[in-house]
Amino acid sequence: MENKCGSTFSKIAVVLSVIAIAIATYCCCFKGPCGGDKTGDEKIKETVISVIKSDPQMIMDAMGEGIAKKREDAIKQLTKDIAANKEALSKMSITFGDKTAKSVFIAFIDPMCKHCIEFQKDVTKALKAKKNTCFHLLPVAVIGEDSVAMAKVYYAVYEKSPEKALSFVEYVVNSTDAMDKDGIEKALKSVGLSSKEIESLLPEGNKKIIANGKKAEELKIPFIPAVFSVIGNEAEIVKSPNLDSILRTADGGPTNIDRSPEEQSSGPKKSGEDKKLGS
Repeated sequence: MENKCGSTFSKIAVVLSVIAIAIATYCCCFKGPCGGDKTGDEKIKETVISVIKSDPQMIMDAMGEGIAKKREDAIKQLTKDIAANKEALSKMSITFGDKTAKSVFIAFIDPMCKHCIEFQKDVTKALKAKKNTCFHLLPVAVIGEDSVAMAKVYYAVYEKSPEKALSFVEYVVNSTDAMDKDGIEKALKSVGLSSKEIESLLPEGNKKIIANGKKAEELKIPFIPAVFSVIGNEAEIVKSPNLDSILRTADGGPTNIDRSPEEQSSGPKKSGEDKKLGS
């Protein structure tokens, strides 16, 4: 760890040196003639290009490691903020499982995001496999109007009947039907409800998804699904929120905090484009 940090700092120092040389060159040329009639900007470009050409890989490595360090620091701060806000987040959420469980997961999801759909499938499986597990799901809408509609229905169904809400979610994420008006009506019917029964609850559901979106922006949630394992006053981000990692984490196993781009959400279930939060 120490060697890696030292290497990173030395490479970053080289980049800073390039900038310093460029500034010095600019100052020299600003004060008076310095090598023909070239402008300060031209000399800065020449200096920077010359250093980059001499060792381009070191410059790229320094930039990459600097970005990685910044990202790592942001993730650490995010997990601290999640732990500090766990009570408030749990109250804002749709909660499934044992509320007294030691193993708790907090997740920001978009109901129509394809990776979020896979995660929700695994939630239903995990709850059947682990009775002492709790999931706090916070629906947000980052894809489009379909996501807004479904997120509102999620909250409305949960408010109407928490006992039926998990079965409703399970039906939705496993259905091959498009989740348009007819699809939602069919999903509601599968748990003994109808759109008329939840209609009055939709405005309140809309308020909640707006509140979730604001909280996600406040916490700087970078992608969805963003899943956190919370035990006591500690939180970790779950690298690959699939059934295996969920069950491993629930059993007290290690939780990776890194996440590759291909594991991030890339699209809705039926149509449209997925987005990162804040984009």
